[in-house]
Amino acid sequence: MRRLLPLLAPLALALSCSGPATRLRAGGSGPLDERALVVYPYAFGWEEPAFRSLLKSADAVAAAQARLHLPVIPPTEFEVTRPLDPNVLSGSTAARAMAARGLPPRAFLVLRGWAERVGARTVTAATVGGRTTSALDDESAVVAHVQIAEAATGEVVVEASGRTATGDAGAGGDPLPELTALHRRLLARTLDALAPRLAARGAAAPGGAPGIAAEAFETWAQPGRSSLRDLATRDPIAAAAARAEIAAYRASQRER
Repeated sequence: MRRLLPLLAPLALALSCSGPATRLRAGGSGPLDERALVVYPYAFGWEEPAFRSLLKSADAVAAAQARLHLPVIPPTEFEVTRPLDPNVLSGSTAARAMAARGLPPRAFLVLRGWAERVGARTVTAATVGGRTTSALDDESAVVAHVQIAEAATGEVVVEASGRTATGDAGAGGDPLPELTALHRRLLARTLDALAPRLAARGAAAPGGAPGIAAEAFETWAQPGRSSLRDLATRDPIAAAAARAEIAAYRASQRER
């Protein structure tokens, strides 16, 4: 049985002019009986403030609500008590969030997204006048994943991964616009692959308000990472910059 969060393996994925290459892997083709999709907080392999994790999760919530006829439960409605526990039933309060909506506590799919930094080296060679010279360039890159699995069994339903080089911050202060674009592309691929399996059983209409409310970004926190409201009491300038980044990011979500 395949379990959630496999060890990250190096991926030999080429970059093309149309964008980063991605790899999709499906775990089956039959209809699914789950009653909701739970979106876990996005996990970075490096230190990032809590609001950036919630922004990436908000991408997943919005993409799922646009594609699936299924209730979507955002990370603001439950708590992850053991982030490294692959069992979402024991590692989070997601089952309680299901029960609060009047749904079977174990009958949900869980969507996880995470990213890791990797190093890449490129060797270029040129021959001039019969003499060959080479140059070695170091490049920073990010490998991103999106995985959807059954909460009750841990079986992976569909997953996608991709790699992208990183550059300067984007408009609005997004420190990794390339990761944002790749993450949204991976979400589209996984959710589009999942949708027919849910439609086959006549899934219910979505429930709850669309997206994640702007107010949630003020109070949402993670273990060891403070909320935006707490940051404002310590560093008002940093908090103002974070709020501007959140507003620009959310605007880019609406423009998609």
